[in-house]
Amino acid sequence: MRPPKADVVACGPEASGTRALMVNTERLCAPYDISVRHLSLPLGDWWWGPEDIAGEKTVIITRRPDYQSIACWKQGCARSAEEAAGEWPRAIATLASIPDAHWVLYEAMMADAVTQFRGICAFLGIDFDERLLQRDDQWWPWRDENRKYYQ
Repeated sequence: MRPPKADVVACGPEASGTRALMVNTERLCAPYDISVRHLSLPLGDWWWGPEDIAGEKTVIITRRPDYQSIACWKQGCARSAEEAAGEWPRAIATLASIPDAHWVLYEAMMADAVTQFRGICAFLGIDFDERLLQRDDQWWPWRDENRKYYQ
């Protein structure tokens, strides 16, 4: 089953930080009644493309391919890191074909989330409110034990 359309789609290759992107983009958009959906690529067996998200503002997150491949394998979305790495070129080519998208690098988001989400808000035409960012998830960069990995 394909997810319903939204005003904004937060997407990227599987295991590239799309959930962190979606959760916080959704929180920033909530005061404006702007809907946000999450799509990883692929989504199960579905290799969606630009035609499937037409009319939605698109925010894409990527991360270093080596880390993405390992994360994808560890999260169970690929049988091996090599299999995940083999899907990377197709995912990036598909994402690159989306016109007028805003791109975010996962490592940059982890190192300076405030700056990255300010850019996302500017792209979406909404005000940035740092108080709306979710800071309590175990993988989020504000947690002291995670911060050392992204500085």
